[in-house]
Amino acid sequence: MNIKELLTRLRFNLLVPSMTNGNVRITENSSREVILEWTPPRYQEGDQVQFHVECFKGSQKVKEVFQLNTRVEFANLEHNTQYRFHITPVLGKDRKQHGNLAYANIRTKGIVKGMLS
Repeated sequence: MNIKELLTRLRFNLLVPSMTNGNVRITENSSREVILEWTPPRYQEGDQVQFHVECFKGSQKVKEVFQLNTRVEFANLEHNTQYRFHITPVLGKDRKQHGNLAYANIRTKGIVKGMLS
């Protein structure tokens, strides 16, 4: 890599917005569904910020989306299960330039079975 490429990459990386964990809010947590919302990072340049949202169960990625919205719903999850969500701001049509991610750890609620008398 020559110095011009290095400086271009460094300049672009400094412009990519980043998330913080304080930006992420859990607005719904049921036995089968989680809804996350977040405050988008400040960004003044021309490209529109998209979000790469990943859902992990253990080390396995179970779902992912790319979107412009700052709210995402993951349904059909397993009850009483620990999930980790990564939210990464990305720029560019190729989605290769990204900022620091924010994450949330959530355990879906368990199912309470009623007792018959």
